[in-house]
Amino acid sequence: MWLFLLIIIFAFSVAGFYKSRIVRVRSSLQPNEIKMTQFKMDKEEIKQAAIEFKQALIDWKSREGIIEAFSTYRDQWTEEDVIKAVNKETRTVKPVLEAFEPIYRLAIRGDINEPFAFQSYMMSYVGRVLGDELSWPEVQGPYYRIITSLKGGLTAEEMWESPYYKDRKLPKHYSEVVKEIETEGWNHTTDG
Repeated sequence: MWLFLLIIIFAFSVAGFYKSRIVRVRSSLQPNEIKMTQFKMDKEEIKQAAIEFKQALIDWKSREGIIEAFSTYRDQWTEEDVIKAVNKETRTVKPVLEAFEPIYRLAIRGDINEPFAFQSYMMSYVGRVLGDELSWPEVQGPYYRIITSLKGGLTAEEMWESPYYKDRKLPKHYSEVVKEIETEGWNHTTDG
């Protein structure tokens, strides 16, 4: 009988602990209590990161880069093999460059004034398969550098909780740059 009473008391105390924990977690998730950390957009760092990322993309899928990368698998390459590989890899990197071009131009001009969820943008634009391509060692460092610089000093958690991530905010002059790119003949489409 005493054992039964101890088990019931123990069960109620555990239930009370979890109930108070749930209330604390719920109250910590209230939108009124979200504090936005100040951000600082280092425009020079963003510009340098954009230049480095674009150059890494170009070098990664260049003729020389392809020959160097694939020579570890085969000693002998015919000109036809090289042309096929270059064409295939060019088709792979082209959508990534096209998706990046508006952000690149805004970064070069210094027109990115608020944090921007670049990784989310790239994944939504180029898809999972090409998004995975960005994890290759040749481009991973520059890719992460621009992701970090475009967060404006926010941590990943702060970025995820911010309206810049939640609302998928694009940089202010993004639509104008896309129109400019399309008039130049690029194949960039967006709902912008």
